[in-house]
Amino acid sequence: MTFSQSVKTCLSKYGSITGRASRSEYWWFILFSFLLQVFGAFVGILIAGPTGGEGIRAIVSLALLIPSITVAARRMHDINKSGWNQLWPLTIIGIPFYMYWLCKDGDKEINRFGEPVTQAEA
Repeated sequence: MTFSQSVKTCLSKYGSITGRASRSEYWWFILFSFLLQVFGAFVGILIAGPTGGEGIRAIVSLALLIPSITVAARRMHDINKSGWNQLWPLTIIGIPFYMYWLCKDGDKEINRFGEPVTQAEA
C-alpha cells in the first residue's frame, strides 16, 4: 500500500474498527501523523512564536486520535489479536510485546476478523 492510499484508507475508515490493516497501512499512517504534527508545530511557531507550536500540534493530535486508535485496532486484527491489546503499553512491561505485534507480518489466511489484506490493497 502506498503512502497516499494508506492515508486515504485510514481517514475514510475514521471510526471503523472492523476489518484488517496491513503493516504498511499502519506505518504509513503513523508517518503521516508524525509529519502533520511537525508541520503543525512549525506553522504554529511561525504564527505565534515558540509556544504557538504546541497549540496547533495538540489540535492535529486530537484530530488524528480516533483514526490512529482504529487503524491500530485493525492492525491487531491482522495478526488475529483483539484491538483491546492496545492497552498493553499502559502496563509499561507490555510495550515490547505491543511493538512486536505492530511490526509482525499479518496472517495469510482468513481469521476471525476477516479476509487477509491482498497485495493489491497492501
